Amino acid sequence: MGGIQFEELPRSEWYAARTLTSYCFGDTGAFVDWVFDRRADHVYALVESDTLLAQVIDTRVRLRARGKAVEGRIISHVATDPARRGQGLMASLLPNAMSREREEGAALAALYPFEYAYYEKYGWAACGEAARLTLPLGILRSREPSIPVRWSPVRNADASGLAICYNEAYADVAGSVVRTAELTAARLKELELDSAAAVWVMPDDAERMRGYMLYRFEGRAIVVEEFAAVDIAARRTLLSYLAAHSSTHDEVRLTVSADDPVRRLVPDRRGCVSLEPWAMFRILDVPRLSEGMRASEGYDGSISLCVVDNELPWNNGCWRFSAVDGLLHAERAYAKDAPEISINTLTRLILGGPDEAWALPPAAAEEAAMLFPQQKIWMSEQY
Repeated sequence: MGGIQFEELPRSEWYAARTLTSYCFGDTGAFVDWVFDRRADHVYALVESDTLLAQVIDTRVRLRARGKAVEGRIISHVATDPARRGQGLMASLLPNAMSREREEGAALAALYPFEYAYYEKYGWAACGEAARLTLPLGILRSREPSIPVRWSPVRNADASGLAICYNEAYADVAGSVVRTAELTAARLKELELDSAAAVWVMPDDAERMRGYMLYRFEGRAIVVEEFAAVDIAARRTLLSYLAAHSSTHDEVRLTVSADDPVRRLVPDRRGCVSLEPWAMFRILDVPRLSEGMRASEGYDGSISLCVVDNELPWNNGCWRFSAVDGLLHAERAYAKDAPEISINTLTRLILGGPDEAWALPPAAAEEAAMLFPQQKIWMSEQY
């Protein structure tokens, strides 16, 4: 690619990435400042003669995957200078960025795509499904909350308490981010730009949050930006709180995972729910991600799979996945006639479960279903 170089931009040169971000995404100055001051950990770029051609921003996080938390990255604001689009720059930048992330210890990456098919060819896999609920407030039952409710402007919300509640609510959900108080504070700062508010529910006998939501008003609609609850009672209480606004607002917009129990609490769902793909994930390092994951209890079998990864060559080849004392182990192996599996399908299999085993021969599919039992997958952060 001639004089084009891959670089990790030092913070002193992030001004160029700020400019490209504003130009390509139309974001306001305040939001761009928030992205680079509070969320971005790295900016990977292709540069030619000190001119920024393309960029990838990532955020360092820990992501849940089958009972363990792994070093991960969330990729966002993938952009190419409009004058240089169509030249294959991203085909070079993305693998280089993922390679650097892996060198720094990351095992798994996530992003929200502008086009799913575009990222599929780079080994990414859509995992999980979102349910977008648009609910007339009249169908929600307004009742006296069974659990005390507390309200606060977002700027005064308890970031540490919200993080603890979030982690309890999503403890067994693959793909979810392990929240820290710092990450939660950055999320609150983002919503503060939209004048959002927070409400949370507390039990009578403890100071432990059981659920919360972050929301804002948009005309006569209530837009819930984040919703977390550890049990049905907390979900019901949060919905009751929303229903109490029926005299001033017409509807509530809420996005949850397709299998979230909150959907069962809506009396009449006809015409209220649309389902769509959500986040995409990408294995950066097969053994680093797999090692120590939870397998089916009491299962001690194994399966060999020939992984095909056209972008990250260290993932290529035959891997033996086995269960030892309920935990997954991955190692290089030679197995004649091992079924071939793309890195995309392996990602869905590891994170989601046996619903993805259809791509394998019947015997291998049965073993895969035991090694990778079905689990929930969801990432609520919208980057």
